[in-house]
Amino acid sequence: MKCTILFLLAIAVIAEEIERDRRITGGSPAARNQFPWHARIEPFNGLSRRLCGGALIRFNWVLTAGQCIYGARDIIVRLGIVNIIEGGATSFLISNANHIITYPNYNGDYEHSIFENDIGLIFVQGATENILGSRINIIRLPNANANFTDHFGLVTGFGFVGDNDNAIQSMELRFAIMPITTRESCVQQHGTSVITDNHICANSFGGSSTCLGDEGAPLITYVNLSPVLVAIGSTPLRLCTQEYPAIFTSVVRYLNWINSVILVVPF
Repeated sequence: MKCTILFLLAIAVIAEEIERDRRITGGSPAARNQFPWHARIEPFNGLSRRLCGGALIRFNWVLTAGQCIYGARDIIVRLGIVNIIEGGATSFLISNANHIITYPNYNGDYEHSIFENDIGLIFVQGATENILGSRINIIRLPNANANFTDHFGLVTGFGFVGDNDNAIQSMELRFAIMPITTRESCVQQHGTSVITDNHICANSFGGSSTCLGDEGAPLITYVNLSPVLVAIGSTPLRLCTQEYPAIFTSVVRYLNWINSVILVVPF
């Protein structure tokens, strides 16, 4: 009950802010240390560069979307950052291909916006447990039998703040409250060719949703007042202000693989 009240209060704050400023389509600015597990991921593939999100699940492991790291030559992982202009990130350059691990059966079809097994891991070489604290910390993985349908979710990201031609990527970390919906409801909006049992969807609230640049962004909820990772951003929405359900990759569906990598792979 207390958790629900906290979420409802957060929703009221977001709704008030959106009403004051219609340009805010990605939620509200995050406070420093509010979401210490959020990782800003900057993959490079030759001359191309993109922006993604990720979740710190161990002091030296980041979980993100497979599409963010597939084929990447180098990746910059920035931890503990909430404002690009202010800086203050703890950054790591990942150049070893063995440290960039995409799920073996990842399949990304950008033309048709179909992303299956869209999950991957980054081993953050050079990170030690000493980085953990109030500014940088891990997010707990869910239990294997967890079901988050009808929970309130909370997503964080640096993605675009709108979907018009003048929209830009946010210079500050933002968050949005997004109710997690049923798979059936999501299929009605996106179709069975896009949504599988490995996806989780969350509804837009007051125009707040994920957008381009939020692939890999952590969707979390609270269990017994403790934050738990539910999913990571997957299929990018090109109409992010139109209140379509946002699509995420379920973490529960890949727990065995995640644990097999971070507990077994020696580096």
